[in-house]
Amino acid sequence: MTLEFFCPHWGSEELPFEIFAEKVVADGYDGIEMSLPLLISERKNILSIIRKLMLTST
Repeated sequence: MTLEFFCPHWGSEELPFEIFAEKVVADGYDGIEMSLPLLISERKNILSIIRKLMLTST
């Protein structure tokens, strides 16, 4: 069994998402816990950043 540690996005919404995601990676988290935005363009941008940094989202 593998344990993964996820960083919650709440409380960090004031940061641009890419900066937040880079901090998550730098701090050693495996992924991000968050709700995706309803706007498809924003959702695609966030998922692109997550894929680029090889994170997991829940």
